[in-house]
Amino acid sequence: MPVRLIALDIDGTLLDRQWRVPEANCAAIAEAARRGVEVALVTGRRYDFALPVARMVETPLTMIVNNGALVR
Repeated sequence: MPVRLIALDIDGTLLDRQWRVPEANCAAIAEAARRGVEVALVTGRRYDFALPVARMVETPLTMIVNNGALVR
């Protein structure tokens, strides 16, 4: 079965210890998207926390935030 969705937590998973998205993570996300895989950032935090992180990635992403209450 092909991978259709990759859901990534932000804290301690996507971000490094300096709260940056490593280039290797950005490249992997871009490659997954290029292959047609939906990539989602998932966090219990608010949208205004997740948005700057999504912008660091520079690949269109779905965001699931506010403990799942908001999907964008």
